[in-house]
Amino acid sequence: MKYYCWMQYYDDDTKKQTKSSEIKFADKHNHSATPSDKDWEDCLDDLVDKVNRLREAPLAALTRATIEASAEKKTRSAH
Repeated sequence: MKYYCWMQYYDDDTKKQTKSSEIKFADKHNHSATPSDKDWEDCLDDLVDKVNRLREAPLAALTRATIEASAEKKTRSAH
């Protein structure tokens, strides 16, 4: 079983939901597996980039802190 994490953010200005790339954080069946802080940081870096690429003038880029404050952390498992 593989475990993945990602973050997603809904931008009220663009009315778009954006999802970061999924990061695999575990390879074996393990109910206690959790993403590391670095996994979440990597998701957030990707999410900030994707959100701000969708924002066009006159919309200003959003700060990392703004996106992080409202972003949802998600995980899933796959066989």
